[in-house]
Amino acid sequence: MEQGVPLSKDEVTASYLTRVLRRSGWLSEGEVSSVGKTLIGDGAGFMGDVVDLRLEYSPGSVAESGHCVLKIPTASGNRKIGESLGVYEREIRFYLEFGDQFPIRIPRLVYGTMSGNTDPKRGIRMLSLLDRLPLWMVRLLLPLSQMRKRDGTTARYLLLIEHLGTLRGGDQVAGCSPSDAKRVVESMARMHACFWQSPVLETLPWLVPVRLTRKLFHVLFLKSVEPFKARRGGMLSPGALYWLNWLGQNYFDMIDWVCSGPQTLLHGDFRLDNLAFDDEKNEIVLFDWQTVGIGNAGVDLGYFLSASLDQLTTPLLDEMLEAYRQTLHQSGVSVSLEQLRHDFGAGVLMMFHRIVSADFQDLLDLGEGRGQDLVTTWIGRMSVLLDLIELDIRQPRQRLESPS
Repeated sequence: MEQGVPLSKDEVTASYLTRVLRRSGWLSEGEVSSVGKTLIGDGAGFMGDVVDLRLEYSPGSVAESGHCVLKIPTASGNRKIGESLGVYEREIRFYLEFGDQFPIRIPRLVYGTMSGNTDPKRGIRMLSLLDRLPLWMVRLLLPLSQMRKRDGTTARYLLLIEHLGTLRGGDQVAGCSPSDAKRVVESMARMHACFWQSPVLETLPWLVPVRLTRKLFHVLFLKSVEPFKARRGGMLSPGALYWLNWLGQNYFDMIDWVCSGPQTLLHGDFRLDNLAFDDEKNEIVLFDWQTVGIGNAGVDLGYFLSASLDQLTTPLLDEMLEAYRQTLHQSGVSVSLEQLRHDFGAGVLMMFHRIVSADFQDLLDLGEGRGQDLVTTWIGRMSVLLDLIELDIRQPRQRLESPS
């Protein structure tokens, strides 16, 4: 691993960029003479700083572009939980592993590096330990993990990726049109189909299976659910209130049911703020791969649709699910519409479970302003959707997975 990796955005200097951009081939001649830095998406980068780097070069330099994007761990307390969960390392490994060979468009990797204790299995080991412990012990351990002093941390992470220029960015607070949503779910289906039950997933120890996060999230949920009801109860539909109580009793059974079905590569944070639209090429660009993992496709699908569309109706939901299913089929994967509805329903409930936790917890600082707007808007959209979903974990998956 590289020595001398910057700890913060302030340590990313022109001389450092000259060195690594030459190493990556981005800068073939000359040097970076100065660098300007502008934070991107202020209020939405909970785990790290995302910075637009404006690069000035010495006369005669030959470089690919005058812009690239820096991702580096935040200086806030969120860095501790990010390091514990391995999110910085996971994203860098994703770009290094997949590069230009990914089935949908992602930003081009400029340079990625880590230093210190960067064991690819560290995150999985921690989550595996939590999964073996009783809930009461997990509840005790989480605050202790937050008390670790960053002074003793030796791991450092830095990622440079392509700047997407003038592409139209997604905005989760504003939401998107049905036509944009359809484009997204079709791209999502192509990605999922490429890794559907793929043995490749088992060769990458840094990919975290969804099942291993269940106790971590449920401890946060149980701590948060009553304050959530008191504060947000007036926003919730009858369906949302029903499912909120249902999750308290059935969450682990639901996760086991979901994980008994087909598994694929999941983005894990599949929302509008993490993608851009290239309208000229009629495609999306998907970024922010800190939570990439392994699980049922309904997780990504439930995440995106629950966060993106206002006043979702049954006909519109059916249109989205069928567009996703047809694209899967065109990519060689057959799933019945009935099974997809149930997997999607479970994915929506998993996201609802996490929203409750995100709204009332003390591990991750959501900040003020837009961070809070994201949660409030998502709850409003989720409340509508929870009146429409289908899920019966008592039904055998074999019957649901019969050809439609």
